Amino acid sequence: MTEVFNLFPVPVLKTKLDYPVNEIEVLCQQEHSKNPTGVIKSNNGGWQSGNIVYPDSPFFFLSDIEKICQEFCKETLKIDKSILLKNAWVNINQKSNSNQSHTHPGCILSGVYYIKTPKGCGDIHFQHHSIDMMTRDWSNFVNRNWYSEYNQYNSELWLLPSKEGCLYVFPSWIRHMVKPNMSDEERISISFNVG
Repeated sequence: MTEVFNLFPVPVLKTKLDYPVNEIEVLCQQEHSKNPTGVIKSNNGGWQSGNIVYPDSPFFFLSDIEKICQEFCKETLKIDKSILLKNAWVNINQKSNSNQSHTHPGCILSGVYYIKTPKGCGDIHFQHHSIDMMTRDWSNFVNRNWYSEYNQYNSELWLLPSKEGCLYVFPSWIRHMVKPNMSDEERISISFNVG
């Protein structure tokens, strides 16, 4: 009997949150007006806030996100310890702004909640954890069009769409980036870490 084992799968949770994103956008813009300079981490252009003070903030939904992450840890990762939201911040990206490839060290989970996502605003891309070796050893296959289709076994990159109201939660160690915003409108999201 032949079997195929999925040895090291990477779980990414996706869910739709039913919050008033227009009201949350106002909160994000208020954060921006408090500190127009922001911070620079993985952002190429754009604006990132400092840490949102939690739980004493107007970002009322962060406690729900924390609960979703706790459930994800318990049910999927089988972590039987209490985990908490460590920090959260606002991202506002103008046209051509992006986020370079990065990870979030020292955490268990990271995630993003999309508040405003005009068409063409840039999707989030996840990189295979062995991308260097895949590129080294399998690039000829890609260049010669040997794959009949791309799937979770042969893809170096996997993109998930930036969609308003969508929450993605993923292991903090997986490399990810956000493609440039090609829209004339802002892309607004809230990112966070859990540990």
